[in-house]
Amino acid sequence: MINLLIVDDQKHIRDGLQAMLRQFPLQLDNIYCAASGIEALQLLRQTSIQLVITDIRMPDMDGLALMAQTREERLKVDYLIISGYGDFAYAQKAIELGAKGYLLKPVKREDLQAAVEHAWQEIRTRQALSRNMKHFSRRA
Repeated sequence: MINLLIVDDQKHIRDGLQAMLRQFPLQLDNIYCAASGIEALQLLRQTSIQLVITDIRMPDMDGLALMAQTREERLKVDYLIISGYGDFAYAQKAIELGAKGYLLKPVKREDLQAAVEHAWQEIRTRQALSRNMKHFSRRA
């Protein structure tokens, strides 16, 4: 089960990403949307979400602050960053915080699909390993 969250302060971006994601041949259980980092953090605290696609620059709480806060709270979630800025400092900070990818706006369909598929595969592998570890620990 993989749930995904799109975080962007621009509704047309959220809607466009959601429409693209629904066309991909991936088994995504739910696609949630949030208009701010604060709204996203509330969702992440209440819902099991494995992958977040977030804009970096947003009012109130930006994507990097969201990543840092979820890390501090030990919420297990992977991130893909989208940004209208090719600034290396943003990309570097995102990588330091564990981002799985950094995509520039306007996001190209094939780039988004490749990044989501890569992150999705990593998540599925971790889920399978976790299930196997639980299975073997019960048998021991």
